[in-house]
Amino acid sequence: YLDAKRNIPPEGLKNLEKRLAEQFEKTEIQNMLKRGKLQTRQELDEKLKQMNTSLEQQKRVFTEQYVGHLWLRQQVKADQEITYDQTLAYYQDHLADYEHPARARWEQLTVRFARFPDKEAAYRATAEMGNQVLGGKAFAEVAKAGSDGATARSGGLRDWTPKGSLVSKVLDEAIFALPAGQLSPILEDEQGFHIVRVTEREDAYRTSFREAQVQIKQKIRDLREKDQEQALLAKLWEKTPVWTVFDGAPPEAQLSGRPQFPTR
Repeated sequence: YLDAKRNIPPEGLKNLEKRLAEQFEKTEIQNMLKRGKLQTRQELDEKLKQMNTSLEQQKRVFTEQYVGHLWLRQQVKADQEITYDQTLAYYQDHLADYEHPARARWEQLTVRFARFPDKEAAYRATAEMGNQVLGGKAFAEVAKAGSDGATARSGGLRDWTPKGSLVSKVLDEAIFALPAGQLSPILEDEQGFHIVRVTEREDAYRTSFREAQVQIKQKIRDLREKDQEQALLAKLWEKTPVWTVFDGAPPEAQLSGRPQFPTR
């Protein structure tokens, strides 16, 4: 904001700040009332005073932040050419970002050992649920009535699951080996017995360079803009002392002999 003040003609800055103040009055105050669940401007002002601030201070913060952001964006050259070779190099350097593992959507019936006196009882309960599904009962209905685990309430449905992401290796292998739509046999892992059914599956693939190049150009552009912003901000830090009453006075104040606040 201070750099903008140094470079924007005073009349232009004055007009910009006037428009921003009007925008604050028209939109930001309403947003603040809504966020604070308040009804009137007076209520808002009282609430802000309790937070050691005020509407005038908030207006100044809003204006300075907007002007500073606008000035920063104007200093960044967003129209630099990005060549085919640069785009291809980025793709090759970030191939892992464009690899997509196989994934599956599936349904699950689970009986945990901890809920039964022995494995035999747990197995019978699992077989009973599986037979209900084979007999024509809706999978979701069976899962809600008798399945254990986090998916029971949602009818046993599991959303897209990447290969290798499940803690249970038994289930991970099953959902990528079973034909879609077919009930698995009763599966056993450390937690209990399971019956699963794959509803949809996609093979692993890589997004081609041709598909990715538009997105890559935007990524390169964003990275360049970020680098320019950081470089500009670094220069601003060098020529604009930033301090608080807790830091003591900035160096030039100490040199000038002006009084400074104590650091403690």
